[in-house]
Amino acid sequence: MDTKATLDTLLKLGVHMKEAFGKFSLSTGKGWLAFLESDQGKSAQSDVSDLIEQLTLGDIEKAVAAAQAKRKTFLNGRRIAELSFEELTQLHALIDVENALVLKEVDKVGSARFWSWLVNDALPVLITVGKIAILLL
Repeated sequence: MDTKATLDTLLKLGVHMKEAFGKFSLSTGKGWLAFLESDQGKSAQSDVSDLIEQLTLGDIEKAVAAAQAKRKTFLNGRRIAELSFEELTQLHALIDVENALVLKEVDKVGSARFWSWLVNDALPVLITVGKIAILLL
């Protein structure tokens, strides 16, 4: 999967699961493990099973590498202080996406750790600056 498709897939999965988990968590007070084992969690995963099956941890790692490479070429030997306001905004978006996509103890796509990382760490960044990063990548 290419980088833009990976970011798009993560955004779709994140928004979908945030909504489903949020409703479950508010009504039960339970976490990700209980949600994924519940009927609501199984239904939410089933709704996006095609996306889950297409996405791999390798796709996410490739997206991180692409953001790192783009950041390097974007700077092109310049210091950050030499960048214009618009360039700083773009660089910031790349750095934020790169940092958000670094997997923190995620063992597989679809695990409780994956969903927690996606909804709590990556999704807020993708919502905020993903559009800018996708244009650059």
